[in-house]
Amino acid sequence: MHVPHLVAEAIGWLAFEIDAVLPMTPTYALLLSSAISPIYTGAHASLTRPKSAAKPLKKKRDDQEFDDVEEEEDPEQHMEGMSTTDAFIFPVTAGIMLTGLYFLIKWLDDPALLNTILRWYFAGFSVFAISRSVSDGLDLLHSFLFPHVYRDGAIIFDVDRRQRLAIPRPSGAIAGTVPSRRSPLPSVFSRVSLPWLFEDVAWFLATVPVRRVTFAASFSNVFDENLKLGVHGIEGLLAGVSAVLYYNFVDDPWWLTNLVGFGFAYEAMQLISPTTFGTGSLLLGLLFFYDIYFVFFT
Repeated sequence: MHVPHLVAEAIGWLAFEIDAVLPMTPTYALLLSSAISPIYTGAHASLTRPKSAAKPLKKKRDDQEFDDVEEEEDPEQHMEGMSTTDAFIFPVTAGIMLTGLYFLIKWLDDPALLNTILRWYFAGFSVFAISRSVSDGLDLLHSFLFPHVYRDGAIIFDVDRRQRLAIPRPSGAIAGTVPSRRSPLPSVFSRVSLPWLFEDVAWFLATVPVRRVTFAASFSNVFDENLKLGVHGIEGLLAGVSAVLYYNFVDDPWWLTNLVGFGFAYEAMQLISPTTFGTGSLLLGLLFFYDIYFVFFT
């Protein structure tokens, strides 16, 4: 009787396992990407210029043909640091809150009222969370399509949106020998000669983030606030309101639930920092046991 070789058995076992896991691969990939993407994007969005770094010189923006004021400084990001004590207290307070909700549901004759209150409570936060993530995503996409500075080969171009030119930086022997380009598109795409209509449309799209709408609100002597929203901010706000209204009045599909969760995680990463690797690991470890007992076991 022929005995299969150990390597052949291992290959056969591996093929069997792959065949068994293959149907669930899209689900696993979705779960993995859903867990990693808000952490990665939120961590990058939370990065700010260190206080020890020199601030850039104030100058007039090259694309402020719509608003003749100096360029505003980047808003300072205020982030709360988490201590070791906070890492211990956070799962405890979350467990107390979940237990309180459990007894409240038991006490109420109709828990549907509580569900409605909670849905609208989270709806308000969801609007801001989704708005921020959509707005930042559009800003990031726009920066790739119409950057202020780009490189083509060994030459660096500065895009002057007032003159509608991409001007090469002087660089050694090639200084003054490279002509300016009339296209706002980056890199090799700027070499393509566009018809004047498409060129005008491209420059219009390049200046979209500069166009801002000011919303003013005042009440007696209590407060007087002005809120400036760019086009991407308004689009993000509309997306947030639309998502929340659809979620509460039409349907709550899984992808919309994931979008709301992504917005919460993305916003939270910019508000609270675990401070150190040890504190973050401690918090994640405690939340692991919190999920086992307070979520799944109960």
